[in-house]
Amino acid sequence: MVSNFESYEAGSTSNQCVCKGLSIAAYFSPRSHPELWDKITASFPATQMIIYDRDDQSGADPIYKSRICQMKQIGIRVFGYVNSGFGAIDPANIKENIDNHRAFYNVTDIMFDNARTITANIPYYKELADYVHGPLTPTNRVCQL
Repeated sequence: MVSNFESYEAGSTSNQCVCKGLSIAAYFSPRSHPELWDKITASFPATQMIIYDRDDQSGADPIYKSRICQMKQIGIRVFGYVNSGFGAIDPANIKENIDNHRAFYNVTDIMFDNARTITANIPYYKELADYVHGPLTPTNRVCQL
């Protein structure tokens, strides 16, 4: 899966979006598909971020670790994939998954998938976001509305 992420240029009077880079969901193993990871690496700076998903969290895989390190060194932002089960997975299990991304691959950015976007789940996802980034303060807000 490849997607563009867009933003408005600061000070622009136009409603045109400008593509800032590509985001790639790298849901394939660098062990079984090294050529695809090579293509992602070669596509920088067009590729600005990837999301990797390693289902088997039984320990650090040296090939994943090497490839993730390589991506980060050239400037590609790396996100670990975490399934939230539409808010049904115990936060303790999700935090363990987040801890594995940190410990195994030094990845601190997390993409929560299967998020159920209902008001009742706001505390659930806030708890997880706070675990990843710390409580929101005026200095670490992503945006202020």
